[in-house]
Amino acid sequence: MNHADQLSLPLGRKARDAGITKSSAANATWIERCLRCLKDYWLVRESACQEFPMEFFRTWWELHYSRSPLQPTNHHAWGALTTAAVQRGIIEWTGRYTQASSKKTHAHPVKVWRRGPSTEGAS
Repeated sequence: MNHADQLSLPLGRKARDAGITKSSAANATWIERCLRCLKDYWLVRESACQEFPMEFFRTWWELHYSRSPLQPTNHHAWGALTTAAVQRGIIEWTGRYTQASSKKTHAHPVKVWRRGPSTEGAS
């Protein structure tokens, strides 16, 4: 790889997509379960809190399912889950960012999501 390739947006997107594909395949069963959980997530949330960074769902999921034998293979699975949720219309991006709250993410900007069209009537 030459220096120009290190700053190539198309190559960066290609690498991202390959990583998501790999993580999705390795975590397919876990992702399917989490997608069902994400649809149920709104049943336990207050109606005023329909927008959220994905880390809020992750914290909720870890609180309720951390002892489940079905766990993600690594932290990249959360990105694959988010991609799958967007593709299926479970969540959609609000167009806004917020600072991450979790210590591990060092307050970097994260997307704010809301319920997608496939969750209509889920609350």
